[in-house]
Amino acid sequence: MNLKYSVIIPCNNEENFIENLLEDLNGQTINKKIYEIIVVDNASNDKTAQKIWDFIYNKSTMKIKIIHELKLGVSIARNSGSKIASGEILVFLDADNRVSKKFLQIIESKITKKTIGGSFKTIPYDGNYLFSFIFIILEIIKRYGFRSFGKSFISKEIFYKIGKFNENIVLGENVEIFLKLKKYCKKNKKKIIHITEAIYCSSRRFQKVNPYIILKSWFFAYLGNWKLKYKTMSDINNY
Repeated sequence: MNLKYSVIIPCNNEENFIENLLEDLNGQTINKKIYEIIVVDNASNDKTAQKIWDFIYNKSTMKIKIIHELKLGVSIARNSGSKIASGEILVFLDADNRVSKKFLQIIESKITKKTIGGSFKTIPYDGNYLFSFIFIILEIIKRYGFRSFGKSFISKEIFYKIGKFNENIVLGENVEIFLKLKKYCKKNKKKIIHITEAIYCSSRRFQKVNPYIILKSWFFAYLGNWKLKYKTMSDINNY
């Protein structure tokens, strides 16, 4: 049976989160023979790799690949994962995401022959009402604004045709990839969809950095200023 999905997860010092996401993906209702998980250990110096290997040997009932990318950068890690992907569709998540048991089944049910990619509604699974309100606003912008962003799934064939993630962009790489997808869709009569069944994320960045500073950076990146400096969670935790 050919693989339909490759779920790519970049990890930089994510020992406290990665196992939870792997548990979610291990419990998918879709046939395990049609998807794989690719975890990219992106220059971690904590127990991330150990957590992944322990999960592979002791808990996993799905196909998992792990690669070690020493050059730091989320786009670099995602592109590295895509190189060994066997699935027709690449699904890009972050290590602090959580997904429902029907996550891949929902994607499967939404895809048509014209669909080449899509974004997801994302809400926090922790934090307070302010964080929830922020993500509601982000969802409105994502659905009704002129640019998509956030976690994504993309046809592997199209992903390589449009040039993958731009590894020179620190913040806004997900906006840029959707702009390239949109341009391809317009030229080739394809479409991008938005899935409203939510995936979940941690609000940890907002808990450690002033939300105004984060949202300001996101706003400028959304508008196309991709030369901004942006700290990884490892940078923030070590500050």
